[in-house]
Amino acid sequence: DAMTENIYEPIIEKYLPKIKEMRLLDDDFMSAAFDNNIEGTQIVLRTILDKNDLTVKCVTSQRELKNIYGRSVDVYATDSAGKRYDIEIQRADSGAGEKRARYNQSLMDANHLPAGADHESLPEIYVILFTENDVRGAGLPVYHIERMVMETGESFQDGEHIVYVNGAYQDDGSALGTLIADFRQSDPDKVRNESLAKRMKYLKESTEGVSHMCRIVEEIVKKEREEALNEAFLQFVQNMSKQHFSLAQMTALSGRSEEEVIAALKSLGLSVPQ
Repeated sequence: DAMTENIYEPIIEKYLPKIKEMRLLDDDFMSAAFDNNIEGTQIVLRTILDKNDLTVKCVTSQRELKNIYGRSVDVYATDSAGKRYDIEIQRADSGAGEKRARYNQSLMDANHLPAGADHESLPEIYVILFTENDVRGAGLPVYHIERMVMETGESFQDGEHIVYVNGAYQDDGSALGTLIADFRQSDPDKVRNESLAKRMKYLKESTEGVSHMCRIVEEIVKKEREEALNEAFLQFVQNMSKQHFSLAQMTALSGRSEEEVIAALKSLGLSVPQ
């Protein structure tokens, strides 16, 4: 209604430029774009895995999964055969190492094997890391990582699959090349995939979609602010420790509780003064 629009108008005006710049390669925007978006997720998985008969049954975004995993998983999907898919954006090269994929796989396994259950009931899982740069370095659009028996070259069928998608791959006219290019695009009118363009247009241009994105951006800004304040606090504690301030002095000068100061000292590997 008009009252609600008036309340959100200043927020929309403040965050709209940031929302306009967002791409599917931005994890928070990707989560919003694919949350409960079965059609869009199915298109992405079919294209990346080259499986035109793959049928997605359900999709969940990171906001519902944080409590389950204790961390952020961008998009989580299940297909009609019970296979599970973790699709995650990795903008920084440092976050796209081999052990990140291993960690994601372990979380998925732990979440889907109740105590006392037979390990043979573990589902087949795909961890898909969509990276902004070509972290594997061979100039390919995708890299499929599979286990094998080194001595024989035989495939080791444990049901785990890792796929790196090179977000820097230039559009070569193929379905995969076009999809990757769409992930880099901030303008919905320039996105070739109709389903993805429609969803992006909703989040960037409709009243409901923009309001939803404003709330997400507010969360991002709040988190960034909290992280910056915490970093400043840690730096302050470190400087006071170097100058041999007492615990009471640190507490008084920082404006934090004694428990917070002690926790900061311990996180920095510093001893707690008297």
